[in-house]
Amino acid sequence: MFEQFNLNKNHYIYIIGGGGKTTLMWRLSEFLTGQGNSVIMTTSTKLCYSFTVDRFPLSVGIDKKQLKQGECKVFGKEILKESDKIKGYEPEELDKIFESGVADYVIVEADGAKGRSLKAHADHEPVLSAKAHLIIVVVGMDCIGQPISEDSVHRSKLFCERVGKKMGEIITKDDVEAIIYHAKGYLKKATKQSEVVVFYVKKN
Repeated sequence: MFEQFNLNKNHYIYIIGGGGKTTLMWRLSEFLTGQGNSVIMTTSTKLCYSFTVDRFPLSVGIDKKQLKQGECKVFGKEILKESDKIKGYEPEELDKIFESGVADYVIVEADGAKGRSLKAHADHEPVLSAKAHLIIVVVGMDCIGQPISEDSVHRSKLFCERVGKKMGEIITKDDVEAIIYHAKGYLKKATKQSEVVVFYVKKN
């Protein structure tokens, strides 16, 4: 399932795009720890607090203690309990966490989509590091064939502007490719240093 990610060489991973990012991060972490690797899961934006701490131990701040083989932890800068969120780190801080060697892998969720399978990015998104080894673009294929609305696309009006369609028109595969590779789309902040893989979910 994860062969396309080249995990033997890609240890500093950013996940962006539509709904399914957090689940992919969990599954990827479970796969890697199952092979004896240590993994830090974190974010450059925010993660759901209650959804995360029920499944994985949380370390608040920057924990410099070396993780054990097969160990996985969630790192967060601050807990925002009033909004049920874990606040993440700036990319420069994440670079330092990875470079410190406290874990074999660091996996970063780098934007939000409010559960929608497709999105249009705001100017500040995605929040990527120029040093990322791998950027995984998550796209929910269940959006294809659906009418464009805020129920199917996060920031649907902005999406329409960028792909040249109107609200209510049907989303096609061409629209998905158009928003991913648009000059202001998913990969606008990716650098040549980072490998990019588009990962399709919700295919049924």
